[in-house]
Amino acid sequence: MTMLEKINTLWPEIIVAIAAVISLIVGLSPRAQTRKLTLWISAMGLVGAIVVAATMRNEAGALIAGAFGTYVKIAIAAVGLLLLFCAAEVPDESGGDIQNPLPSGEGRVRAGHDQANASAQSTSESKPSPQLSP
Repeated sequence: MTMLEKINTLWPEIIVAIAAVISLIVGLSPRAQTRKLTLWISAMGLVGAIVVAATMRNEAGALIAGAFGTYVKIAIAAVGLLLLFCAAEVPDESGGDIQNPLPSGEGRVRAGHDQANASAQSTSESKPSPQLSP
């Protein structure tokens, strides 16, 4: 089997990888409506992988990856599609709308403030160390 024939067996995985990269880039958008497109981009990539895996045949008409390999590729993409739509309406941790992925600096300030408060409380609650006299 030549290298080109081996690469031809990977087209479903290549399609999923391309869709994942596009979805990651679109997910960085500051607009919520644009970020919601990531669901459909991912779904199109998985459906495309299912179609390509089901129709990949060599010159003799046989399945390139074999019957079991084709079944596994289709099953994995179908389960991924099912999980994608199950997780589509899950809210984020804050309970609000989809968060803006661009850094605002607020989280760093708040985290620094909380860390300073925690260290101040831990030092006030700890016992004073004995002082040595000269």
